[in-house]
Amino acid sequence: MTGTPCPICQSPLAPGQDPCPACGAALGLGASAPARNLAVGSTLHQGKFTVGRVLGEGGFGITYKGAHRDLRRPVAVKELFPLDLGATRLGTRVSVPAPQADAFCYAREQALQEARIIAGFRSRNIVDVYDMFLENDTAYIVMEYLEGETLEARLERVGSLPPDEVQGLAEALCQALAEVHDGKWLHRDIKPSNIVLAADQRVVLIDFGSAREFHLHRTQRHTRILTAQYAAPEQYSEEARFGPYTDAFSLGATLYHALTGAPPPSAMDRFQSGRDLDFPPGVPSRLAMALQQALALRVNDRPSSMTALLALMRAPAPAVAGAVLSVPMVLPASSLESNREVLSAFTFSHDYHLEGWFSDAPLADWKGVTVDDAGRVIALQIHYHWLQTLPATIGQLTQLRRLDLYHNELEALPAEIGQLTQLQR
Repeated sequence: MTGTPCPICQSPLAPGQDPCPACGAALGLGASAPARNLAVGSTLHQGKFTVGRVLGEGGFGITYKGAHRDLRRPVAVKELFPLDLGATRLGTRVSVPAPQADAFCYAREQALQEARIIAGFRSRNIVDVYDMFLENDTAYIVMEYLEGETLEARLERVGSLPPDEVQGLAEALCQALAEVHDGKWLHRDIKPSNIVLAADQRVVLIDFGSAREFHLHRTQRHTRILTAQYAAPEQYSEEARFGPYTDAFSLGATLYHALTGAPPPSAMDRFQSGRDLDFPPGVPSRLAMALQQALALRVNDRPSSMTALLALMRAPAPAVAGAVLSVPMVLPASSLESNREVLSAFTFSHDYHLEGWFSDAPLADWKGVTVDDAGRVIALQIHYHWLQTLPATIGQLTQLRRLDLYHNELEALPAEIGQLTQLQR
């Protein structure tokens, strides 16, 4: 014996069955939704889709859980309802004040463009689009309904994730974003609330409402759409050079949040404070270093692509190698000043902060420098891209015994440094 059909998808229900097993609608919600929402049971696109409960609301508008009535399967229905343009609902229609009419028209076109962008991707880690249409004087996008929770909700519930789980997130998201970037698009709004951890074990990137085309190495004018703690420095400017490195920064900030339980300081705060980013004990050095590089404030210091970022995360450990001088050279008493001159003759940094390198402070206070009791340099730490700037005159560092190199870049040492004869992996 069956009860009445589901009012959302018309699937047959057993007496008292709630929620609907076909579309998941919670039937006890009733039709007393807030005035700005479509009522539960409303139909769209000539009855093809039925609207259920609200899943979320944001700058774009309202996302509902709905159903494809013919296929009897759940869907997510995204409705353009821009509160920042003063949107109100008149019956089922969406209306904005007359002065905002042109902006609303543009927003409708952008909504349809979002659907076209997503529909062009094939990655299982990017939400799928089923349909798009104009109705009720606004725009709708119909997408797959994802069972699961956002990364934001997961982190609110558990605090942080173990490194191996974060590595898995990174792998999936890098591969998804590589496809996005291959199509010359940037997501521009990567953050925990736009990543769904689906019940089928997929990591799914959603919400392409901020996506824009990019042209590498060309200054472009983009609207400033950002979430401060996840936004790259260039996103604070309306005209800047954008590229895959822009999304790399936001992805790095998101993964950092997942590892530590808190988002990193904003790029602007880091510019002002000069503070290093800290990682909890137990985070593999290759993962920490990859995220450090993704979160570099300078564009040129970040991975240029998702493939490059993924390669850093997969780099074999250990990430540190030593190079030892076989026979130290001995120079006159002025060698201590020569040390300063040699160090000042080229640019390298410790965690991207240059303070101290060109000051008159004692060498022992310089970042990345270790000195002996006599004040002579005996060890240097060199990070990321800086090996190619080492001069042949490195031999003037008369007591240098150890050179710490990161990311297995020993092959980048200049051939002119004949004194570095023994390399230790």
